[in-house]
Amino acid sequence: MASAIDEEPDFDVVAKAVDQISQSEGHISLSHAALAAQLRKIPNIPVIQRGAHIRADTQALRTDMNQQFEGVDRRIEGMDQRFDGISRILEAILDKLTKLERSSNKQFQEIEKQCQMTNKQLQSTNQRLQNFEQQTNQQFQEIEKQCQMTNKQLQSTNQRLQNFEQQTNQQFQEIEKQFQKTNKQLQSTDQRLRNFEQQANKQLQNVEQQLADMKLRQESVDYNGLARVENSSITRCDAQLSPLRTAQNTPVADFPRSLYYLDHLSEETISILFKAYKLPEEGTLTARKLRLRSFIGVTM
Repeated sequence: MASAIDEEPDFDVVAKAVDQISQSEGHISLSHAALAAQLRKIPNIPVIQRGAHIRADTQALRTDMNQQFEGVDRRIEGMDQRFDGISRILEAILDKLTKLERSSNKQFQEIEKQCQMTNKQLQSTNQRLQNFEQQTNQQFQEIEKQCQMTNKQLQSTNQRLQNFEQQTNQQFQEIEKQFQKTNKQLQSTDQRLRNFEQQANKQLQNVEQQLADMKLRQESVDYNGLARVENSSITRCDAQLSPLRTAQNTPVADFPRSLYYLDHLSEETISILFKAYKLPEEGTLTARKLRLRSFIGVTM
């Protein structure tokens, strides 16, 4: 069985490890420890310091690996430079953070002072609020007492109002009954007054008619009296007669103008005159003419 020095390396594993290292180029996360760990994964690599025999068919691979390791070293140096730049950036950030912390501490101290002042003001305000609350509670208690007294007075007033309302309702009912009776009496009285008014109007109309008739009669009597006086003084047949009027004080159209016309009146005209003057129509025509002469006042 061959020893570990005489064993040939697994070139597939070596190639895979080298590819993985080359793919990690430019990544800050690949540190020295990570690189060493990757190299330790390559098995059966003969070490020159131990005097191992390197075969001719592996010499080219070893040379290529050495070149790749040199490239890896250069990349690691570049990464170290990047780490230095990042470190400087971090130091600047830390410096800014320190200054910011100092400034924040000052602001926090000022805020703390303001908070203390605000707390004092709040304590004073709370004390004033407590005093105001006590005063308000006392006032509310007094108002509540007054409200209770007012409620009692209102209850008493409501009771009195209810009693008064009951009494008033009873009185209104009695008044309503009396009013109904009075209405009936008024209706009866009104009907009687209407009947009396109708009768009085009729009687008044009759009286007025009688007065009018009496006035006409009086005027007719006065007028006829003068006419008779004038007619009584006639001494000739051709003298003009003064016509008489009816009881209604109206003239008669067929009244004779003179005694001549009176003596020659027809029976029809005599009948018209007698009806107008309401004279009795019995007797002969001559007798009626004589009666008419006497009626109009002729003495001749």
